[in-house]
Amino acid sequence: AFTSAAFTGNFAADDSITAVRLNGVTLPITGGGFTFYTGFNYAGSAFQTGVNTLSFDVLNSGGGPVGLQVGLSGTFENVTGAVPEPATWGLMLVGFGMVGVSARRNKAIVAA
Repeated sequence: AFTSAAFTGNFAADDSITAVRLNGVTLPITGGGFTFYTGFNYAGSAFQTGVNTLSFDVLNSGGGPVGLQVGLSGTFENVTGAVPEPATWGLMLVGFGMVGVSARRNKAIVAA
């Protein structure tokens, strides 16, 4: 599983973007216009392991053809947790056993 993921980009739309969704979660990204680009980025918790789907809802209020151009780049860090080797587990168990034996030997003996 990844520990972090993010993307950044820009878009131009005719007429505007009403919603951007990542895996069905609406992101706080809106704007538009076809004569300029709108920048955006996201690095939140809507990412999931495996395939991620980014979708854009375009509103065309003026009629005619609909247009959308998106430039996108992203990063992710895929780090798996370290799993101890069997020999390490064995040494750890022996160490805990020795601590237990030592603690048992060091009990004070009370005379009656």
